[in-house]
Amino acid sequence: MFFQRSSAVILLTTISVILLPKGEVHADFGSGTITFEESSYQLYTLTNTNGVATNVATGSTLTIADDTVVPISEYFKVGTDVYVRFGFDLNGDGDIDSSDTPAVIEATYTAGTSLNNGNIIEGSMANFRDPAADIFAYTSGLGDSEKTDFVASGYEDQAGNYFVRARKDADGATTTSNVSNESNEGADQEIWTSFIIDYATTNGATVDSATGEIWDIDGSSSQQERFAVTATTTTTTATENSPTGTSTNSSSLDAKPWQWSFSGLSGSITQIKFTRFSGGSYKEYFPLAFNNFNPVSSIGYFTPEPSSLLAFGGIFSIAVLRRRRRSDQTVSCGRSIR
Repeated sequence: MFFQRSSAVILLTTISVILLPKGEVHADFGSGTITFEESSYQLYTLTNTNGVATNVATGSTLTIADDTVVPISEYFKVGTDVYVRFGFDLNGDGDIDSSDTPAVIEATYTAGTSLNNGNIIEGSMANFRDPAADIFAYTSGLGDSEKTDFVASGYEDQAGNYFVRARKDADGATTTSNVSNESNEGADQEIWTSFIIDYATTNGATVDSATGEIWDIDGSSSQQERFAVTATTTTTTATENSPTGTSTNSSSLDAKPWQWSFSGLSGSITQIKFTRFSGGSYKEYFPLAFNNFNPVSSIGYFTPEPSSLLAFGGIFSIAVLRRRRRSDQTVSCGRSIR
């Protein structure tokens, strides 16, 4: 949620749930969630001073397509007063700027398709990569063969068609990994130290909550994966650690999402940072696949319990959520929540 410092009234992010025929519940996304599913997003340039935005101006238009680079210097707009940008910190200074590397849009792979947006091929380890270069975020052993950017059965709607990954050789990366125990999915990705989201707000708006997803946190007993997600506000910090990926079996997070969230933090969020655990049994290098980011609420992907709706006569509606498949031509990444 976010609210005005000058107002005593807290403006809550709201949710809606629709009860479909035969009791089927429609899962949806919290208002403001950036799902990377719109055909394009209007981006903005601004001056960010300790989380306060000035000199806001219209920037470029980001067209969503496989392997599209997201400008590291431009911001998505959420509602009327919140702006966020993201990228990968290369030099370890805890910030993102022109010396660091941008994120890249990546297409997902779902069961039953031999090609996904033209470049991801199901097959053996020798065949599953992009024909021109190794352009993918992660691999999955679920199903009958290795697959790149595969989405586990039952998670297709949540994953959608796209998510965000690190830049690789074919995207123009200049400093790439080539270490012995990184696994194929880490190969040729830029050697980043953290994934960073910067916040800036106008008109005194503050943000105390956020949520999003990291996909495919898996591994083995000797090649583990784990992330720490740290939110920094104007007054405090808070960290949430992911589960440790120690296998790729059906009960693991192989090709599945882990949702992190923060709610009711003191102060206003200025940055969220994602870092990898290292040393010991952790992989020397492993990728990050990022999706369904709600910068202003702890409500991201949402699946209500049908029984909780029946008491309301079949329909429980507080406000309106964005549906993933909906065509939306607005310039912001979500409905205004003010």
